Amino acid sequence: MIRHWKRHVMPIIETVRPRRIMEIGADWGWTTREALAWCRSNDARMDVVDPSPRPELHEELAKFDKSLYRYHALKSLQAIPQLLTPDVALIDGDHNWFTVYNELRLLESQARSMNRPAPVFVLHDVGWPYGRRDGYYAPKQIPRRYRRPNAQLGLERGNAGLLTEGGANRNIWNAKLEGGKRPPFFAGFRELTKDTRRLLSVCIERSISRVLPDGSSASTITCATMHSKLTRAPASSGTSCCEGTGIPS
Repeated sequence: MIRHWKRHVMPIIETVRPRRIMEIGADWGWTTREALAWCRSNDARMDVVDPSPRPELHEELAKFDKSLYRYHALKSLQAIPQLLTPDVALIDGDHNWFTVYNELRLLESQARSMNRPAPVFVLHDVGWPYGRRDGYYAPKQIPRRYRRPNAQLGLERGNAGLLTEGGANRNIWNAKLEGGKRPPFFAGFRELTKDTRRLLSVCIERSISRVLPDGSSASTITCATMHSKLTRAPASSGTSCCEGTGIPS
């Protein structure tokens, strides 16, 4: 997500002006560092959720006063019910339908139970390869009925299967085939939108598509338009912005 920070993520945060941010999936801590710097300058707080980050995350956290953040060495679906509902959720964790859908569902339902707006969701990797393919850091922890056949093999753009040698993301157990009934991000958003009728905006791949509660949509609006729309969103609505390597620079 760090490569999109200046152009896409920070302008959204500047528009929303959150009091609390939640980051799911911190990895190296690069996005964590930028988000915490924003929190420090704007009197905000942050929850960082990652059960097994790289050691560098803790080096980044050590640069900031502990009053700014809480680190949770938990899986996202364990952590969310224990934490305060954020104003912005940066989601870059386990890229599979079961995890993504339930992260969004938990955050939205938690906000609804408190009679407050759903968070602004900002999601990474919604294009290739995980827009249409599940990936698992720990496949056996996903219920069998939601776990697609997978292998710890690499990916290649344009190849719907897996590579026996080389390829991207060989450290992850990747679904053996793209597609299926529930590709993680597309199906997750469609189902959550249908269930809650509260998501207002979705930014996907190379264009930004606005999905309204009545099911109508308008695509290829600009990021500036989307940011402006965040400020006009009704208090009962949540907003989702999916950003990935496909968003134009």
